[in-house]
Amino acid sequence: MQNELACPVKYSFDYHSYLKHLTSLYLDDQRKRRKRIDILVRILKEHKLPIHWEHLAILAINENSKIFTPNSVKGLVFFNPQIFHMVSEGVFELTEEFKET
Repeated sequence: MQNELACPVKYSFDYHSYLKHLTSLYLDDQRKRRKRIDILVRILKEHKLPIHWEHLAILAINENSKIFTPNSVKGLVFFNPQIFHMVSEGVFELTEEFKET
């Protein structure tokens, strides 16, 4: 109880505004990430074949160069194994769960 009363930021408007700002940034980043993943999933579904991540990056950048870079595509496919399955070195396809949807 005494620590609560001594907390200098508990009732600070600036502190709470800053927390809301951080939350907003996080949610915006999550929405952008989800949009990027949706586009990559759609590209892989359209081609119906496993694609090397560099070629996938070229296709994604051609579709929307504002939200994709080669490194962003690489990060998305390599670090989302629940969505993208590596068939061979650098070549990805959708996992069974995402092929069906």
